[in-house]
Amino acid sequence: PVSLADLASLEFSSLLPPHGVYRARILSVRPWSPHTRLGQIGLGGATSGEAGDAVVVELKGLWADKAMRRFRKGDVAILLTKGADVIEAKGKKRAGAAEKEQAVRLRYSRGLTGWIRRMDGSEEVLRYEVATSNPAPTVRAKRLHPPEAMDVDSPLPLSTSKSSPALVAHPTKVSPPNEGSRSKKRRRREEQLGWGFETADKMTYTTLDKLGDIVEKTDRTKLQTLRVNIVGVIVDAGEVKAPRVAGRDWYRSFLITDPTRLDSSIEVQWYAKGEGGLPEPHVGEVFVARQLAVHDIAPATKTSTRCWRIRLGEEELKYAARVARFFAARAKASTPSAAEGAPMVPPGAAILPPSLAASVTEHLKKRTSAAGSSREFLRIEQIEEGKFCDLLGMVTKLHSDTALTSLSPHQAASLYITDYTPHPLLHDYPSPSSVGLPSRLTLQVSLFGSQAAPLAALINPRTGEATRGALVFLRNVRIKANESGELEGTMVEERKFAGRTDVEVVDLRRKAHEERWGERARQVQRRHREYWAARSLARH
Repeated sequence: PVSLADLASLEFSSLLPPHGVYRARILSVRPWSPHTRLGQIGLGGATSGEAGDAVVVELKGLWADKAMRRFRKGDVAILLTKGADVIEAKGKKRAGAAEKEQAVRLRYSRGLTGWIRRMDGSEEVLRYEVATSNPAPTVRAKRLHPPEAMDVDSPLPLSTSKSSPALVAHPTKVSPPNEGSRSKKRRRREEQLGWGFETADKMTYTTLDKLGDIVEKTDRTKLQTLRVNIVGVIVDAGEVKAPRVAGRDWYRSFLITDPTRLDSSIEVQWYAKGEGGLPEPHVGEVFVARQLAVHDIAPATKTSTRCWRIRLGEEELKYAARVARFFAARAKASTPSAAEGAPMVPPGAAILPPSLAASVTEHLKKRTSAAGSSREFLRIEQIEEGKFCDLLGMVTKLHSDTALTSLSPHQAASLYITDYTPHPLLHDYPSPSSVGLPSRLTLQVSLFGSQAAPLAALINPRTGEATRGALVFLRNVRIKANESGELEGTMVEERKFAGRTDVEVVDLRRKAHEERWGERARQVQRRHREYWAARSLARH
């Protein structure tokens, strides 16, 4: 542990302890700037009212854009000193306490590791790394100097012996990938050792290729209690899924493989009572798990209230390292080198065996297209009558004669949204407009029953009006034409899924929302600013 007082007393270019960690409360946040690629947070006493020296932490680089969105004023940050540099403060130093504040700035340029403790008691892990490529060092070939052609200025001594026969340069033998003597020796060793193992205390780790046989040989009445231990490599990290019905579990699925199953992957499904109970997998990491339930050859963890971790023994660590080396060798052999002018491979992508890439891509297509359906994530300008789609837009008006949380399946609230893309078949509202925007920019969506319940959070209790400009995501909207031939949207409460909602209020401060809708939301916000800026100029 490193105290704030120790950090505040550091001089410019001082060295930080390589394995240090410090804790402080976030006093201020300066957002990341795309011009300087720099963001700042001011840190002070770790608890409310605690005195402490102020320290300024800077995050620099493209990675810092996403990292800065995680910091909020009032939370407690616990950060590792690894990768931090002490840099000189800008401006003139002042006397007294202010001199300490200005004398210390810590800058992270190569990533950041730590976690955040929110004011509500929850914790979030911070891990950002800058991907770097380490090309193999090139060895400069020695230049041959024939004695009869050597210049007097040559750094090599002149030969005093008789002329020797000319040296013949033999071509270097280069083996194809995975065909060299070391690769063959490694494969022979792996064949002898085999995959899967049993620990000294009789705990068996099963390879993924045997799961199908285990399921077939297990009696159906005992399948519910079947548990397996596995070791694999993550090839797709998946995404967090919020419960669509109140009281249900949060969910995340990700794909793994191992050396025995290179042509296809297996899905791991993880359930938790809250978002904090879900793991944060990364492509290329080794996944070791015990006591996983097996269902249709898809291992799934038990429901948990927190993201638990296990303590691995020496045998398990050695086996996990062996699996990692296997995939690292395959990735190295299948990745073109930069010297050949090949494009840079994204971090973690090289871990995919070539035979598995198509399988993962097909799985992702099914998962991102609403479980294999033809529903698309559209802009309002792209909607068509008779089709179902997903939409993201800004609220311009919300109307309901009944409380949004009390609507029956036959009652509807009228939601008006826009993403500032026009459609010729929308209603042409006059200016000024009762729905906030004139012309054909606003889509009316009727939300029946429980579909409207999430929007209750947007209602101002004092005025009874909805917050205009709030972002909402609508899943599975049916587009239809009204009696005038104008397009509208409808979302009904299905009887077999009573209480389920397909409406979410988007909050980009939440990591899951930022990762899922961040890019599309910022496009809507940009068009919003451009539209009102043009309207303002037109008035003048």
